Amino acid sequence: MKGYARLVTGLFAIIMLLSAWAYHIMETRNLTKSLNTEAATIIRAHTMSEGVPCGTQVSLEASAGRTLPLFGAVWGKITVFTRGNGASGKPVYGAIEYFYVLEEGQWRMTESDGCTGPECRVRVEKTFGEDGAGN
Repeated sequence: MKGYARLVTGLFAIIMLLSAWAYHIMETRNLTKSLNTEAATIIRAHTMSEGVPCGTQVSLEASAGRTLPLFGAVWGKITVFTRGNGASGKPVYGAIEYFYVLEEGQWRMTESDGCTGPECRVRVEKTFGEDGAGN
């Protein structure tokens, strides 16, 4: 009888863990979808505002989640990648990251920062299909 109780308890624990994991994955996808409305606003700002050179390409990457699965604070991040033509005709890359928190059902931007490190250049080139040599 003890073996049967352990088996049932073990199966119950596995089912609960799998359910929590599935809920976390679905919640993360839904949060990322809700963040896309903020992303659309950012895209418009980067493509339709004055001072944006003609021919500038914009792409973005949005992600959202919780600091701790199921219980942590909700966060979001939108990274905007840009590629334009420099004075010499070589592509000029840029990236800006926007950080958000979800408060009372609304996304609120907490900070933004330019992403200038080598890892950002690699991500921008990958986003626009470059080979890393600027070709």
